[in-house]
Amino acid sequence: MYRRLLRVRQRKNGITLHPLGLAIFVACIVILIGFCYEANHTVWAIEVDGSRVALVPDEETVTKVLDQLEEQYGNIERQRLRLIRVPYEKEFVLTPEVALADKLAIALGCETRAVGVKVNGDIKFVLPDRATARTFLEEVKKAYCVEDGAAAKFLDDVALVDLKVPRGEVSSLDQALTVALNREGSFEYKIKNGDTLWDIAARYDISIDEILSANPGLDENDILGVGEVLTISKKPPVFTVATSATVTVEEAIPYRVKIRRDSSLRFGVRKVLEPGEPGRREVTYRVERLNGKVVEREEIASNVIKSPKDQVEVRGSRLIVASRSGDGQLIWPVRGHITSGFGMRWGKMHPAIDIATAYGTPVAAAAAGTVVEAGWGGGYGWYVEIDHGSGVHTRYCHLSAVGVKVGHTVERGEYIGRVGTSGNSTGPHLHFEVRKNGTPLNPLIFLP
Repeated sequence: MYRRLLRVRQRKNGITLHPLGLAIFVACIVILIGFCYEANHTVWAIEVDGSRVALVPDEETVTKVLDQLEEQYGNIERQRLRLIRVPYEKEFVLTPEVALADKLAIALGCETRAVGVKVNGDIKFVLPDRATARTFLEEVKKAYCVEDGAAAKFLDDVALVDLKVPRGEVSSLDQALTVALNREGSFEYKIKNGDTLWDIAARYDISIDEILSANPGLDENDILGVGEVLTISKKPPVFTVATSATVTVEEAIPYRVKIRRDSSLRFGVRKVLEPGEPGRREVTYRVERLNGKVVEREEIASNVIKSPKDQVEVRGSRLIVASRSGDGQLIWPVRGHITSGFGMRWGKMHPAIDIATAYGTPVAAAAAGTVVEAGWGGGYGWYVEIDHGSGVHTRYCHLSAVGVKVGHTVERGEYIGRVGTSGNSTGPHLHFEVRKNGTPLNPLIFLP
C-alpha cells in the first residue's frame, strides 16, 4: 500500500511522487513545525513590584522602552522591575511598544510635568499641559451656557499651577470633564405623567437645587413634559459658573377676563359672552444664571405686536347648600376616609376635614376658580388656595407636591398637587378647608 501511494519511480531526471502522497507529507511537516513552535516559543512577562504589567515578544523591546523613559523622566527604578520568560499561550495579548511606555511609566510612578487646576485653593484636576487645562475650563463654562452667546465666568477662585506628578495622576480632557460636570455616578430619569420636581427630589432624597444644578436650563417653575429626560446626580458641582445673556423672544399677552356676576346662576357655572384673544409682544430680557439656574430675569425692552382682546364672562354666584347625598357644587378633592372632622379638636377649632389617603395621591380642585396661593405655608406645609368667587375659597394643605402656580385658572376636577405629610402633619392626608368671606365652613355641607 505504502509503495503504491508513493509510487517511487526512478527516472533519469530524478524521482516522481504521487500528488496524494505529497499532500500527506507536507501536512505532517506543518503539524510538526507548529507543535515544535508551541512547545518552544516563549514571551517575556514584565512585573513591577510583583504585579504583571505587560507581555512582550523579546527582551530588547523592554530595554529600548526603559531607555526612552529615562530620557524623558530621568532615573528609573529598574530594580523594581522583573522580566520572566513564560511559555506562549493562545490567549496572551502582547503589548505594543507605544502602549508599553505608558504602562511602565504609570506602574513605576514616573513623575511628569503637568498642570493643576486649583479651585478655591485646592488642586481638583491635573491635566497634561496648559493648553489642555484652558480648553477644559472653557468647556466647563460652555456646558452651563443655556443661551447662545452667553458670557460666562467662574465665581470660584480658579488658577492654573505647574506641577510634577506621577504619570498615573494625569487625567485626559474627557476624564476631567466627566468629573467636573457630574457625569460620573449620575443617571437619567424619564418624566412620567404627574411627575413634579418635588416628587423626584423626594424619591431620590436630593434637593430641588441639586436637580436644577445637574440640568442647566431647567427652572423650578417649569412644567415637566412626559418623556423629558432629567439628569439625577447627588454630587455637588465642582465649579460655580455665572452666565449672563440678552435674549429676545416673542410672548403671548394674556387677555383680561371681565366678570359679571349673576345670582340666578348656580355657583361654579360660567358662560362666555365674548371670547378673549391673547395678544403678542416681542420682549428682550437680561437673564442671569448660576450653573444654569435662573437667578435674575430682567425685562429691558418690549414691543407690542398685537394687543389682547378682553373676554367677557358671566359667572353664577348662587351658593347651594347640599347634603352628602345631593348634587353639591363641590367635588371631593381626593377619595379616602375622614380621620378628623370639622369643629373643636383638642380644645381648638379645626377648620377643615382631614382625608387620609396614600402618599402621592393626586389632588383635584373641588370647583373651578383661580389659584391665589401656592407654596409653603408653615404649619400647613405645601398648600394651594383657590378663589371660586363670591368670597368662597378652598384650601388644600400638607401636600407633597404643588402642581399649579398663583394666577392659574383651574377647572373643577383639575389636578393641583399630591397628597403628602408636609408641615405639621402626623401622616399622609389632605387637610381640606372651605371658607366664605374668610369664615371656615364645614366642607361636608358642600360635598356630594
